[in-house]
Amino acid sequence: MDFHVDYIIIMSTKLSLSMLFSFIIAFERELHTHPGGACTHILVGFGSCLFTMISINLRKNFNADNADPARICAQIVSGMGFLGSATIFKSKNYIKGINTAANLWISAAISMGIGADLWEFSLVTASFTVFVLLINNRYKNWRYSTIEENDNIDIELGEMADNDPANAPYDQSQKDD
Repeated sequence: MDFHVDYIIIMSTKLSLSMLFSFIIAFERELHTHPGGACTHILVGFGSCLFTMISINLRKNFNADNADPARICAQIVSGMGFLGSATIFKSKNYIKGINTAANLWISAAISMGIGADLWEFSLVTASFTVFVLLINNRYKNWRYSTIEENDNIDIELGEMADNDPANAPYDQSQKDD
């Protein structure tokens, strides 16, 4: 059994980057108390990064004809599909959890990039992801606050509009229920 200090340093650096990038993406989820927060994203990132590092090192250390690092990576993607589908559910007349599933999926992809020594790709992707999440949040706040203002005009005395941006998207048929 060999003890490689180089592996520990490289692994620690990659897992730290994975944790940082996954946390940056998850921070938006935590900020708005959405499911699939920082812990979930970081654990998904750790697993994806580690599986990718293992698959690459297996190829280097055991030079077999059928050794293919892409096999493990493909299974990470399949596993994320399974995990992501568990976060999606139907509530009233709309679907919730799709953004959470997508965030977990992108967190896994970013961490796979780090594990494969493509941290620059991961950095750019994490930056773009945070940008999209911020724009999406701004849009939802604007869109559903204007719906609430319009609905308040039509609401009879004693009724309340349930147009909290955290519950978006809305199906307009709900106000007839």
